[in-house]
Amino acid sequence: MRIGHATNGMSCEWEMQDEMEKWLKNKDILFIREHYVKEVGRIADFVIIKENKIINIEAKSNDFKCMLEQIDDHAIYCDYSFAFIPDWSLTPFWFKTELANKKYGLIIYNTLNKTITEVLEAHYNKPRNKDLRKKQGLLIKHNHQKQISIQEN
Repeated sequence: MRIGHATNGMSCEWEMQDEMEKWLKNKDILFIREHYVKEVGRIADFVIIKENKIINIEAKSNDFKCMLEQIDDHAIYCDYSFAFIPDWSLTPFWFKTELANKKYGLIIYNTLNKTITEVLEAHYNKPRNKDLRKKQGLLIKHNHQKQISIQEN
């Protein structure tokens, strides 16, 4: 039974997301954390614009089926997709196989030394909804500028 949305993995997911945010800032990468996409009815943990490509990163510590569903939903407008998981999770073989078959990448968070490592390269998704891709690209850039303005004030 759950009370609210908390699970055993939630605190780890928040820590992972905090560390990912620091990592992206250190690399001076344009990104938005917790970006709601109305058209897919989901929040992307991170969306990045790099070399004019949209990249989605979904963080989960234990619900691999849900993570794949989220990545699939965001892939309709993203050029590349990544799963982001902690190193301690017992990652099922079927999950890694699905990532490879769908050409999604895998990023691992080391919970002891708080490092982030890309272990499986993502390959091009070929977004199926080009209008949504264009709209999200503009929104991401706009929201990123808004975040910078807020941080500067």
